[in-house]
Amino acid sequence: MQGVSQKNLSGAVIKMVADKNAECFEIIKKADTIALAGHIDPDGDAVSACCAAALFIKGLGKTPLLLFDAIPQRYEIIPGRELLFTGGLSGVSPDLFIAFDCGDKNRIGFGAELFDRAALTMNIDHHVSNPGFADFNHIESGASSTCEVLFGVIDLAGGLTKEIASAIYAGIVFDTSAFRNDATGVNTHVITSRLLEFGIPYTQIYDEIVKTHSREEMFGLKLAIENSVVLPAPGRGGEASLIYSVITTGDMERAGITRKDFEGAVNYLLSLRGAVLAIFIYQAGPDDFKISFRSKDANVSLAAKSLGGGGHERAAACRVSGDKDAARDMALRAAFEALGE
Repeated sequence: MQGVSQKNLSGAVIKMVADKNAECFEIIKKADTIALAGHIDPDGDAVSACCAAALFIKGLGKTPLLLFDAIPQRYEIIPGRELLFTGGLSGVSPDLFIAFDCGDKNRIGFGAELFDRAALTMNIDHHVSNPGFADFNHIESGASSTCEVLFGVIDLAGGLTKEIASAIYAGIVFDTSAFRNDATGVNTHVITSRLLEFGIPYTQIYDEIVKTHSREEMFGLKLAIENSVVLPAPGRGGEASLIYSVITTGDMERAGITRKDFEGAVNYLLSLRGAVLAIFIYQAGPDDFKISFRSKDANVSLAAKSLGGGGHERAAACRVSGDKDAARDMALRAAFEALGE
């Protein structure tokens, strides 16, 4: 990682990361048309990484295909969104397809059909559960975010600009929960200091990404709280608790919101005093529920993985088939196992 403090990395890891950064850049330099996509229901890290990469690729004189069906309003402050590809996908065969922040090939969102049509594929991510599904995989499980991984590639190439630095900062702020989660390390803060050198509007980005919510998101949080249930955390004793909330399509329709209006709900549930693990479940289809796990000290990556998903030790997610009760029971069973019952 060029220009980054290595105090918490071994020499072997530093070299490996540097080599991966160089390989990524060499592959990008050889491609002309490059598709960029994040995961289903892209979050701030996925959107920011794709936008930063699109700006970087355009700066190299190449053609980025920024693939999102839409960019949520809260991310409109991120530079690069103006490069959103609005053409049809039929007949498009990119030289390179880069998947950002996708823990699995099946998690690629809009534009996934281009992955198999691309001449070469790349996977840039930080999820420990990522199996490495592309032709070239750059996965740093110790990084705070996919944007932190991407920073290494762009910095090595000397491609940082104010706009790219702003996009990367937005992704890091989002995925670290404003520099508060366990993945926030020395490198994260040193990288952030480098980004600030470009005069980025960090206060505005922070406020928009972290503190500002739409009316619908407020209703979504209200619904998540109203539907929450608190249980004793097995094996923890004292006032330690597990909190979960389940939302159905009917709940959303009555509240006038959609599944995209629950940003940050699971993190808010975990903020309950005494809570050591939070689960947020919402209906994503007729018989399809998304489950998000957050914890303070349990490995929920294993919980999500047992249900076909994955993620980080303290933040993970999956999707399951079944009705509301089945989804809840599967989530609780996996959570109890993660807590060591």
